[in-house]
Amino acid sequence: MSKMALVGREFRIAPLVLIATVLACENAGLASEPVFSAGRGGQQAFPPDPAYREIPRDDEVTEDFLDEDMARALAEHRGISLDGSTYSEAPLGPCDFLGKGVCCPPAWYIDQQVRVITRGRPRQRELSSEYLPDVSAQLGTPFAASRMSTKSITFEGTPGYYTTIGRHLARDTENRDHFLEFTYWGFHSWDETRMVTGKRIFPFGGVESGSLFSPFDRTADILGTNVIGGFNFADTHVFRSQSHMHNWELNARIRPRIRKDRLVLHPSGRWRREKRPGPYYSFLYGLRAIRFGDQSQFSSRSRIIENGDVFDTFGDYHVWAGNSMVGLQIGGDLIYRYNKWSWGFRGKVAAMVNSADQTSLVRSTGFGVVPNFQTSDSRRALAAVIEFGATGRYMITPHFWVTASYDLMWIAGLALAPNQMEFTTGEPSGRVDTGATVFYHGLTAGFEWTF
Repeated sequence: MSKMALVGREFRIAPLVLIATVLACENAGLASEPVFSAGRGGQQAFPPDPAYREIPRDDEVTEDFLDEDMARALAEHRGISLDGSTYSEAPLGPCDFLGKGVCCPPAWYIDQQVRVITRGRPRQRELSSEYLPDVSAQLGTPFAASRMSTKSITFEGTPGYYTTIGRHLARDTENRDHFLEFTYWGFHSWDETRMVTGKRIFPFGGVESGSLFSPFDRTADILGTNVIGGFNFADTHVFRSQSHMHNWELNARIRPRIRKDRLVLHPSGRWRREKRPGPYYSFLYGLRAIRFGDQSQFSSRSRIIENGDVFDTFGDYHVWAGNSMVGLQIGGDLIYRYNKWSWGFRGKVAAMVNSADQTSLVRSTGFGVVPNFQTSDSRRALAAVIEFGATGRYMITPHFWVTASYDLMWIAGLALAPNQMEFTTGEPSGRVDTGATVFYHGLTAGFEWTF
């Protein structure tokens, strides 16, 4: 072959070798290029996290993929996605979550609610009875029908304030989140009154009086051999009950992470971190204090006319009872969570010590036996609280929830004012009675804010 032919072939081969060399270099550069997309200005925006290890292929991503390293990488890097593309121009912050994801607890949460509750009545004790002359004449003995007792008063629902402030503390080695909570609810007060009116009777010659009698010697001596001035032969009997309640709690809550959050691709092309629907539980332990004050007043007014002379008499029985309880409690909840709403049950049990006290004051005027005395006593006794409720909530925004619950509570070991009454003409014992159990129930509604 001539020299010119060889030179022509060399010129034809040289471009091919040059092109092959360029392609090989480009392929080598592509192979070493990171999967993270470039940031603004051509600079690398998302350097790989050593703890993040390797970005998985799409076919490797399952619901169970998110682990601790993945969560940390997603929190530390902006706009990262599994396939190398960007899905957000803003950093995720602590976590982009929906519905307080279990793997992404809020730093703070605050409940602000209104609680409307009603309370149970004290145990049965008769306060007023009416003497019936016609029936007594038929029976041949004094007879009185019951007109009013301590259960004659019905305590209506009263509104109060409820708040819980919680702070996320840490996550332990067993993958459980720890929170510190302060709860207060109170400003509940009940004020109920019941009054009965009797008829005018003529118990014996020349005397006109009312027909109402108190537990002080209830119609025992209607003929006047043992008349109780002020409380018996009355025209009106009035019973008034007032009480108030406050509750404080300081609890540590532990919430296990029993399900991992998942990444969900929304139609907008944005990846969001969402919790997995299903049941979740937590438990708590802490301190609880309750202040319950109760007072009652039994009043009697009467006008007695004897041979034209008018005598206005009265009787007042006041009782004040206080309960200051403090103790330890445990509790928990089981919540079924979904994307925008959740529902479940919660409960608490507390063992407490009650510092109870009572003061009784009786003042009356009239004739016959007139009771007038004052007693007081205080003691410490064991008390217990059992609380149970059903709760639900609905998400307005990822950080704002509307909540509602219905709760029931029993408090045993209380000193109630009506239980301290001693209708005796002799010297009363004055010992405080802490054997009452009161039932509370009502509705709580408001909102929860997380941040």
